[in-house]
Amino acid sequence: MIRLHARVLGTFEIELDGRRIEARDFPRTSAKSVVQILLLRADHRLLRDDAIDTLWPDLDPERGATNLRKALHFAREALRTEAGTTILASD
Repeated sequence: MIRLHARVLGTFEIELDGRRIEARDFPRTSAKSVVQILLLRADHRLLRDDAIDTLWPDLDPERGATNLRKALHFAREALRTEAGTTILASD
């Protein structure tokens, strides 16, 4: 079982299996933003189109989808556990 504690309002930080992850540990702001949005949603789910519209409302859908893929990649890397598991599902 993975233990996760998060603070998203004020100073952003996550504790994942005892490892502290701060905003500076995310190589891109968009990666941190995706995680914050997911943590603030009651069901921790977000439709791809909704994420793109929230983070990049002025971009065309194709470019927004590319940005989202990159943001998710960097978010998964930042949130990878020591066992190599990620807490962000891809479905």
